[in-house]
Amino acid sequence: MIDIFNSQLLDEYRQHFVIWHKISVDDDYGGYTSTWTKGASFDGIITEDASLTATVAGIDTKKNYYGIKVKRDAPLDFKTIFRSDKDGKWYRITSGDVLESPKMSALDMKILSCEAYDPIDWVEPKPTPTQEVSENADS
Repeated sequence: MIDIFNSQLLDEYRQHFVIWHKISVDDDYGGYTSTWTKGASFDGIITEDASLTATVAGIDTKKNYYGIKVKRDAPLDFKTIFRSDKDGKWYRITSGDVLESPKMSALDMKILSCEAYDPIDWVEPKPTPTQEVSENADS
């Protein structure tokens, strides 16, 4: 099987991503609070979509559009939100249709469309008490 994600040729472009889930719960005052939790992680190669369709859509929506290449088993579906560990940028999957290499193919890859995403209510998660203790012990 050809593993393009472990190829030295593409090392410069490969990034590590983490899926994030937004959870909203009642706050007992008639409103709600939202928190973000980490989900699965995966490696991928993200490139800006320079097609005419993406360019026109970008003008209308003021967003940037991308294509992401991942392994077939990457847990990405329509509207999945993920973040790059490399630069902290957020993305959301916009394609319901996935371009996927055939199962009998030696190339293990699927391609999805995504857009730049801005999580308005994003707050950096606070470390758990065990993380705080281990960080303070190193000081």
